[in-house]
Amino acid sequence: MRVTGAGFTVDSTTDAVDANPGDGACASAAGECTLRAALQETNALPGADSITIGAGVLTLTIPGPDEDAAATGDLDITDDVTITGTVSVAICAEGSTTCGSPMIETTVDGNGLDRVFDLLGPVSVEMAQLRIQGGNVTGDFAQGGGIRNPFGTVSLDLVEVRGNSAAGGGAIYNGGAMSLS
Repeated sequence: MRVTGAGFTVDSTTDAVDANPGDGACASAAGECTLRAALQETNALPGADSITIGAGVLTLTIPGPDEDAAATGDLDITDDVTITGTVSVAICAEGSTTCGSPMIETTVDGNGLDRVFDLLGPVSVEMAQLRIQGGNVTGDFAQGGGIRNPFGTVSLDLVEVRGNSAAGGGAIYNGGAMSLS
């Protein structure tokens, strides 16, 4: 039986592949649920899934551009998914009418190895409360150092994309539909 509408909680900042993509369990060989492993599971399972990530910096460390299974290089997305990071909210002083802005506490860093996220196909992706940085893509299809969305629909809510590079769309390349809030 296949799991649909699965939810995964990333519990490691390590960059490791899923031991058995499609089995419904986000687990690397070490038994950790990494962001890469969670994406491999969501890609393998039918239907929209969700991934929740705690505070921290998740740095991509597995080189290998031009691969489309999220096993090396960038984080390939081939199925509908919602990815939600963590923010801290400023506590308002008693009687204050203004408070500080939420602080993003989850960072996905491409480490200069490849772009960070590559949306493949007509997928629907929602990202919230993330910082996406350190993507660097060169050569063929050198678009979107942070996010490449050639066909899909992406919604970004409280997402900061910074410090990425590519020949086209250093931060984001969008050929599909995008909403920002």
